[in-house]
Amino acid sequence: MAQVTLTARQVEVPKALRDYVEEKADRLSRFEERIRKVRVILSPDGGAFRAEMHVQLTRGAKGMGEATGTGFPEALDLA
Repeated sequence: MAQVTLTARQVEVPKALRDYVEEKADRLSRFEERIRKVRVILSPDGGAFRAEMHVQLTRGAKGMGEATGTGFPEALDLA
């Protein structure tokens, strides 16, 4: 299981959303077994919500996805 770090900028994150973030991060291992760390950043973006996911694989390879949605769960799904 990957190490998951959640950063929230200018918002409080309820436990249900924290659990959702961890669930999404765990699902990434379906696509790539070598994931070591997942960093998720949640922030408001005007009237929308923004999610960034930074993924680090073994041997230093990195990937990143970002999306904006009408809520944090939607933004996470799109990222």
